[in-house]
Amino acid sequence: MAYRNGRIDVFDTMPFTAPNPLGKENALTNFEVRFDELGKAGLWLAAHHYDADPSYAEDCPDDETPVARRRRGWRFLLAEASEVAELESVSVDGEVVLARILGEMVDAAQLKRSASLWLGSSGLSISETIVRLFDELSIVSQVDKGMPPDAVPELCGCSEELVYRLKAARPHQSDDEEETNEQEENWLEGFEDEDC
Repeated sequence: MAYRNGRIDVFDTMPFTAPNPLGKENALTNFEVRFDELGKAGLWLAAHHYDADPSYAEDCPDDETPVARRRRGWRFLLAEASEVAELESVSVDGEVVLARILGEMVDAAQLKRSASLWLGSSGLSISETIVRLFDELSIVSQVDKGMPPDAVPELCGCSEELVYRLKAARPHQSDDEEETNEQEENWLEGFEDEDC
């Protein structure tokens, strides 16, 4: 978690699962990061666990697999509600899942999921991905009424207002520049079948 003032918080979850998972220990840890009440209650991490106690197999028929028991664990406050305004980004295992863009907190995880479905892997920045995805999904919502227009910004992980602010902040290209860029993108056309 990175803050505007340069503060960085790092949380280690590695020791949550026992190295010997088939004993009377925690065999699987279920982490749940709670973004749903970010501005009201802060940012929380819940950690639940699965007991793999050999006694669970005693009452289990021989032809069935015993079931580990899911147990509620603990909740951990990662950032208080008062700290959220200063939060710049949150990463999980090196992947940005929340990022502040032009003052708005963007659900980068939702953006990435949607972009992988509609744009593929593009290598664009978060702000460029928002604009491209919004434009793509806006066309889809006009053609297919199964996707209401108000769902488009939600799939982009941000507000519609942020999309228009990002569009306004982008440098405009002239028709000549767009044509040149298109020519540069297609310069290898026709060479695919040639032997090297």
